[in-house]
Amino acid sequence: MLVVSFFFLFSFDESRSTFHFYLVAVHEIGHALGYRHNDKIHNTDSSSIMYGTYGNVDRDKLFTEADKQSMRNIYLDVPSSNINWNEDNWAYACDFHEDDFKNEKTSSDDCSLTCIATGGCTHFTWNTHNGGTCWMKSGPVTKDDAYLTNDQQRICGIIDRKEFDEDIEWNEFHWSTGCDFYKNNLENRSTSANQCGRTCVKTHGCTHFAWSTYNDGTCWLKTGHVTKDDAFVIDDPNTICGIVNSKTN
Repeated sequence: MLVVSFFFLFSFDESRSTFHFYLVAVHEIGHALGYRHNDKIHNTDSSSIMYGTYGNVDRDKLFTEADKQSMRNIYLDVPSSNINWNEDNWAYACDFHEDDFKNEKTSSDDCSLTCIATGGCTHFTWNTHNGGTCWMKSGPVTKDDAYLTNDQQRICGIIDRKEFDEDIEWNEFHWSTGCDFYKNNLENRSTSANQCGRTCVKTHGCTHFAWSTYNDGTCWLKTGHVTKDDAFVIDDPNTICGIVNSKTN
């Protein structure tokens, strides 16, 4: 079938040096839905249906990742299948929509720990805003809720709260194993595990502590108001955390 316009010839099989009617129609419908030319945004190749000129579009794989990214930029519920998640459930160049309840200035490495240590935080995003900001988020979430961004330094991740919200079994001396407190480091000293709590008691301003096998045994002395609810579980049974003020529950 041949369709004739004032300027172009269209067909459904690209015969006689014509433009394929279906491809042109999809491209123009894309504009009607708000999509721009991808080569102006993503520097993509001519396989994109939203490329600026008629090109080498594969009709069996009509939408490239650049096309899908344009959809995500406009319609928030278009999922991404090309986010490369690592074994720790975080990835680069991705984000989650909304659900922010707190943010904190951190390094990229500390963002997941900040989320773990913050009650209610289920997922997070880190970017370079203000020298590095961790955006903590809350609510039901899966990896399918994440979307790709053009920011290769951005990080997004999911926290398995079931893994970290386990009950910590405190002993009568107010310390336990396999736990830690986030931040608030006063100083650190090389000690044995048995000496860490005593070192904290003897150090002015120390209110709680954590001990790890780092550098053959390091006691991390910490300061500030803290409760046992501020401790979180970590996957290291050799680590010890404790509170020196027995009145703090």
